Amino acid sequence: MLTAIIASILTFFTVVANGVFQSQREKRRDALMVKNRELDIEDRIANRDAGIKASEHFAERIVGKIDENTEISVKAFDTANNVNDKIATVAVQANEHAVSSMDGVMIELANLKKMVADLARRRA
Repeated sequence: MLTAIIASILTFFTVVANGVFQSQREKRRDALMVKNRELDIEDRIANRDAGIKASEHFAERIVGKIDENTEISVKAFDTANNVNDKIATVAVQANEHAVSSMDGVMIELANLKKMVADLARRRA
């Protein structure tokens, strides 16, 4: 009988101890779950911030490239305008030379025509 009472008491303490240990395990598990969620949230925030920084860096690079290309385009247009001005100048000079040369040719032709007419009169 004493043995049965001791066995019952030991069984009772074992059940209580298992319940306490089970409760502690569940509390630790819950605390770990909460901590894991907090860490997960922190990781997500860090990744989001890193993504935002990467996006900002990428946007800055794109804006820099656009500015660089705009500057190159402006220089190219300036160079093209310079070349066009030079071509226009050369064209004007070539036109003036052609006109003056044509005038000279016409004068020479008139002189030759006059000489031929004079020669024809002398022979006639």
